[in-house]
Amino acid sequence: MHDAPPSDAPATVELGHRQILVVVGGLLTGMALAGLDGTIVSPSLPTIVGDLGGLESITWVVSAYLLFETVTTPLYGKLGDLFGRPTMFRVAIVIFVGGSMLCGLAQNLPMLVAFRAVQGIGAGGLMSTAFAVMGDVIPPRQRGRYTGYLGSVFAVTSVVGPLVGGYLTEQLSWRWIFYVNVPVGIVALVVTSRSLRGLVKPARVPGRRIDVVGAGLLVSGIGTLLLGLEWGGTEHPWGSPLILGLFAAALVVLGAFVVWERRVDDPVLPLRLFRNDVVTVAGIMSFLAGVTMYVGMIYIPLFLQVVKDVSVSRSGLLVTPMMLGVLLAAIPTGRLISRTGRYKFTGPLGFGLLLLGAVLLVGTGAGTPLWAIFAVMAVFGTGIGVLSPPLTVAVQNAVARSDLGVATANTMFLRNLGGAVGIAVYGAVFSSRLAGELVARLPGGVAADLGDDVTDLVRQPSAIAALPDPIEAAVRGATQASVHAVFLGAVVAAALGIVVSLRLR
Repeated sequence: MHDAPPSDAPATVELGHRQILVVVGGLLTGMALAGLDGTIVSPSLPTIVGDLGGLESITWVVSAYLLFETVTTPLYGKLGDLFGRPTMFRVAIVIFVGGSMLCGLAQNLPMLVAFRAVQGIGAGGLMSTAFAVMGDVIPPRQRGRYTGYLGSVFAVTSVVGPLVGGYLTEQLSWRWIFYVNVPVGIVALVVTSRSLRGLVKPARVPGRRIDVVGAGLLVSGIGTLLLGLEWGGTEHPWGSPLILGLFAAALVVLGAFVVWERRVDDPVLPLRLFRNDVVTVAGIMSFLAGVTMYVGMIYIPLFLQVVKDVSVSRSGLLVTPMMLGVLLAAIPTGRLISRTGRYKFTGPLGFGLLLLGAVLLVGTGAGTPLWAIFAVMAVFGTGIGVLSPPLTVAVQNAVARSDLGVATANTMFLRNLGGAVGIAVYGAVFSSRLAGELVARLPGGVAADLGDDVTDLVRQPSAIAALPDPIEAAVRGATQASVHAVFLGAVVAAALGIVVSLRLR
């Protein structure tokens, strides 16, 4: 990545400052929907199970959304290049709002999981297309500033999602965590329909068509890989024929995808983009950022609830320092990039802060005062904020306009993929470590008697206090050790991020 000022070439369409603010406002609304629904469901899962049943499949309420959001992101990038990004952004909003309404109306868990998948399909377009539209309307020199706004909104809504979900579930019903998207989505649809009307549509190129085979291979390969990661170590042993078969199938399908994309004239994901050092390095950094950031969003609240015995709603409120860290870093970082044109420093700085935060998290425990945990969360959030603006800016300034949508979507796709891989791997590490710690801490036979009930208790921390004192202490201690193992994984990912970011040119 070159650390030179970005070009001052004009955007695709010239808009006044007021028009840009209206466009960005609509994009921010769409980004908020996608970010919020990635995490809003977590605190409501016990209530959903109590209403709909299906405890054995409850994790799929989250996983289905994330899986389909991930696999559809690169498809939206290509479709936007072919048919226009404003059109695809509106399509994504309609799909997302429709999926939200259906989720609220679900009568059983399989229906809810299926409708969450529909939501995920819409969310994949909301994120990638929003950043690509910004590339159309914002001059390159100013993209850092507005990318900071988009990135901070996504990060903040992801962090506050559990707080909003807990509040709506307690005050109204779990169904309102989905219904609330409908009016917000309609507003975003109206605003963007009006404000994006003047955007130049892509020129029709004879012979260009949707790469249906490539899209199918990509979705199938990534979906199979994520299924293997999701089930491995939890639903089935890592060495079981099913998990090994899923990984083998993913390898074969993704290999076929690479071969096909090399042969087809108009691929869904042009592999030639990866010959560009900026695209390759930024993609790896996005993946590692996704792997690292979900530790803070998922396991810090879990640590507060189980180890520190903080209520679910209060633990959501206590992540505010992380949210403030994101806000206070992302927007100034974007403005600094726009003013100086330099963004190379943000990689080592952002991953360095994530590394520091993860190392400090490993040292936390039941006796750590809340103010110290707040400080660590602020450091972690600042790292996320610093990394939010630069990667998209770097990629958009390094590719031709004809590849802007697919290149932007690729960056979003790799971040989502990193998040999905991180959640799956961290979940497997947590479950495996928890089982071993309980065997070591509980009297003989007690751990076996508890079985899977311990995992359910961790999902419902308030029930832990009802356990006999020795068992309660053992469960809290085992959870602390298991969460520390997850934090160590974040240490490794952040350290790798620093190494990769130092290779930017």
